[in-house]
Amino acid sequence: MLEPDLTKNNCSIIMKDIKAEDENEYAFRVEGQKTYKNTFNPTVKIIIQDEPIMDVPRLSDGVEASLTCSAPFPCPETPPEIKWWIKTREGNILSYKDDNITPITSTSLNLSTLTLTPTSELHSATVGCDVSYGDKSISTSRTLEVMYVHTLQILGDDRVREGDTLGLICTVESHPPSSDPVWSFNGSTDTIRKHTSAENLTITNVGEEHAGIYVCEMTYRNETLKASITISVIRHGNKDWSITFNPPEVTAVPGLCALISCTFTYPDNINIKNVQWKVFDENGENEIFKRKVSEKNKDKLEEKETETERIKMLEPDLTKNNCSIIMKDIKAEDENEYAFRVEGQKTHRYTYTPRVKITIQDNAKPIDNVQWKVFDENGENEIFKRKVSEKNKDKLEEKETETERIKMLEPDLTKNNCSIIMKDIKAEDENEYAFRVEGQKTHRYTYTPRVKITIQDEPKIDVPPLSDGVEANLTCSAPFPCPETPPEITWWIKTRGGNTINPEDDNITLITSTSLNLSTLTLTPSSELHSATVGCDVSYGDKNISTSRTLEMYTLQILGDDTVREGDTLSLICTVESHPPSSDPVWSFNGSTDTIRNHTSAENLTITNVREEHAGRYVCEMTYRNKTLNASITISIIRKEAFQMQVDIRMITGFLTGISVSAVIFSVVLCCHESWQRGKKHKVLTENPDIDINLETVQTDVAQSGTNEQTPLHGELNGGTLNTGAPTDGAEEDEAVEMQAREADYASIDYSLLKNRPPEEVEREPTDTDYAEVKREKIGDGKQREALQDGDDQTETPDQKQMEGEEELYSNSQVLKSQGAKES
Repeated sequence: MLEPDLTKNNCSIIMKDIKAEDENEYAFRVEGQKTYKNTFNPTVKIIIQDEPIMDVPRLSDGVEASLTCSAPFPCPETPPEIKWWIKTREGNILSYKDDNITPITSTSLNLSTLTLTPTSELHSATVGCDVSYGDKSISTSRTLEVMYVHTLQILGDDRVREGDTLGLICTVESHPPSSDPVWSFNGSTDTIRKHTSAENLTITNVGEEHAGIYVCEMTYRNETLKASITISVIRHGNKDWSITFNPPEVTAVPGLCALISCTFTYPDNINIKNVQWKVFDENGENEIFKRKVSEKNKDKLEEKETETERIKMLEPDLTKNNCSIIMKDIKAEDENEYAFRVEGQKTHRYTYTPRVKITIQDNAKPIDNVQWKVFDENGENEIFKRKVSEKNKDKLEEKETETERIKMLEPDLTKNNCSIIMKDIKAEDENEYAFRVEGQKTHRYTYTPRVKITIQDEPKIDVPPLSDGVEANLTCSAPFPCPETPPEITWWIKTRGGNTINPEDDNITLITSTSLNLSTLTLTPSSELHSATVGCDVSYGDKNISTSRTLEMYTLQILGDDTVREGDTLSLICTVESHPPSSDPVWSFNGSTDTIRNHTSAENLTITNVREEHAGRYVCEMTYRNKTLNASITISIIRKEAFQMQVDIRMITGFLTGISVSAVIFSVVLCCHESWQRGKKHKVLTENPDIDINLETVQTDVAQSGTNEQTPLHGELNGGTLNTGAPTDGAEEDEAVEMQAREADYASIDYSLLKNRPPEEVEREPTDTDYAEVKREKIGDGKQREALQDGDDQTETPDQKQMEGEEELYSNSQVLKSQGAKES
């Protein structure tokens, strides 16, 4: 027993030398005098653990993860030592520094956490956890599954001869495996469906129609991977002439060598007689190199005994399709275009295109003017031209007034800046533009590539994938304005409820460059912003442009009850609201996926006939844009005995509560009914002159009063005048005076004193006995006035109001008259 002091309420114990037979349930018991004995519930169960428990989360390539190894609480004198190791697929053992390991010790276990960033190389590796308690050691290991995907690629030649077989393979290394590839040809899947089988595409007897773009698509965890290849079909006949330069333009230094690297093809039915290289300069087309085919070997060029020529063919073997040459002792006049030519029998002669150009470095030519050209539906047209100054050959002329629409920003040619600004842009300005320089004679050049102007009617918003609680940067880019109208960029967010949020300036960063204005909005989104609209307004003085995007978020949750009765069905649903859709969830129970694999189907987990061993922690994992999402729920199982006891107590409590409530309701209804009946019967009628009334006050409770005396009260109506006799007993009058004003009493009425009435009146009146309320009011001389009342209403005749010092009694005259007639 760890704590002998009972006041501390600590019943902890430690058991040494644990054996397999100690795996049982244990209960704590207290015994006192006589019958004071109690065995506490619930009990505790000891489970014999032969190995540590390792928890390995889902691992993704390049995403940091934490692996845990938990060891049972040891005896105090033998604290455990936990070591981690990883064995790769190749058999190499990896050890980790203490910086990556975090130990946590509690009263129930020792926990060690290994933090690592896995890569694809660790897929299928083994991770192990060794725990030693002095001389005793336990160990466990798990096989790592790392989710990764490498670049999708298509294997195969991109050039196929007509009539041959085209064979392509679409492959990607990934875990879990990607879907089977889907092939398409020039945007259509139907034309090549019969030629595909999983990752293979095979087309026999290739024809000209098979040349084009082949695309392979695979799906990896809801992400689409693509790869493409352009296939060229080498056809027979004159159209089978082709050449490729690498690079397409050669730069050379005067006095050194220039290498023109190229490959060529020609029809199979051509017998080549010689090959040539031609130069195209200001003097026209001229041959600079020619070599005949050997008489001994038709696939090779002749070799000269002495190599004194300036140009040399690097590969004499024509079967290698190599037309590369090297030119020695480069001069300024070598800056021209060159073409390769093949000559065969009769008309089989072909000069290849495109040509290749040699540019001589530092071979500057004086510039006469610069131009900008537009290429539109009308062809090529000059839109800007500026001559070089006569005074300074390095600068352009300057006009006295600048009214033109296009302006050259830098007139100094030595700065190599050809930038221009165009004002008052219109829709028809959406074209391609090229810069051109003209010098002396043939020194004229239109530069490639061209630049294209695209008319942008709205700013561009870039919204990255948004995660709940993770800071993100949204960007809004506005086109570069005219200098005199700098843009003003404003952000706004409109929620689903219609509320508009204006972000603070602290969250907005503005970056201005020579080509655009960029505004960055930094925010930490929440699930409430899902389907909200973010907008960016840009104003250039009087002109405004705007755009907006819908924000898309995700929230992972597990739906279902966390308490289940033993024998019932446990049903959980793992769901996430996201766009694009997340991957299928992976369920685990207490760190293991194997034990519940048969109970899961996509996002659903269903376990029928639940038992006590199904209680624990259930975890659902999904992947969204290479990020792992987790949600968990702890399930409690209610045993049948405990559930029955809870049901019995609830039934008894509910029964007793129902009886009590019913009794109260019945009593209230009964009281209300009696009050209503009295009020209904006691109508005060006092203004009938035909009624003679004799009222006698009767003591109704002899036991309380202690006397049987009765005090008759006599009243008589004669000719509409009420005569009321005074009380016969002075003691009763004193007692009545002591009562509070307007207090209501009840009196018993002696109907035998009533006078007779005609029979016809008796038949018209009721015969029930009534009770009347009596009100006593103090008069000016200290006496009281009594009145019969119905509820709170009181009726008095004018004659009755004039009577003072006498008690006034009211009753239903019709009832009293009827009663008198009956008794007579």
